[in-house]
Amino acid sequence: KFKLLEAKIIQQIDSMTSKIPEYEKNLEIMGTLEKLEDDTVLDFMIADTFWTKAMVPKETKTVCLWLGANTLVEYSIPEARELIARNLNNARDNLKELGGDL
Repeated sequence: KFKLLEAKIIQQIDSMTSKIPEYEKNLEIMGTLEKLEDDTVLDFMIADTFWTKAMVPKETKTVCLWLGANTLVEYSIPEARELIARNLNNARDNLKELGGDL
């Protein structure tokens, strides 16, 4: 019974550990979008090994975030930044809590 609980906690730790770098990268991207002074061409990852280029106009004010469960939501850049920062903080807090549970 304890081995099953331990395996579940380790799985949750692995999940949180993989999400934190994603959140940090997304925050960096939000910062880049907020500072655009000219139309910019950026590389976008479509799949693990598939990238494309896209022109991002300097007037860009919104981004779409994939929330999972077939849900894509459009946010203003500051709202998206706030949501991602909150998710990052929650992931770090959860990781600390899960580490204490082991």
